Amino acid sequence: MIEIRVQADEVLFRLDQLPRRVREELAAKFQTIFARVESEIAANVPGKYIDPSYIQSGVDRLGSTMIGFVEIGDKPGVYAIYPTKANVLRFMSKSGDLVRTRRVLNHPYLKGAPVAERYLIESKPWVLEELNDAVIEAVNAR
Repeated sequence: MIEIRVQADEVLFRLDQLPRRVREELAAKFQTIFARVESEIAANVPGKYIDPSYIQSGVDRLGSTMIGFVEIGDKPGVYAIYPTKANVLRFMSKSGDLVRTRRVLNHPYLKGAPVAERYLIESKPWVLEELNDAVIEAVNAR
């Protein structure tokens, strides 16, 4: 049985009652998939917000469960925001107040975990297809 679940910034991949060789080939494929996911996140998210050096991926085994993960550490520091097509910025603060200002000097960088979660959820069909192909290849290689 193969079970795959996407949770937050990880994919749980459970292999029950499969031959050892098939499990090993799927584990290798899982490593390849997560290395590709890591590189695609780094390529598609502007470095201004998420630094590629803070992105890590890997695969851990816990019994018959493999956990593939992508972790995006929060980039430290702040950046400034200035209006580009107007004279002032206008936005709602967390308290619900309308704010108008010429600049925001200390805006923290985006949190990385939601980016990884969104990307993994969007790419789940591709991950399932890749793993299905790996199962077929492993079974046919007998």
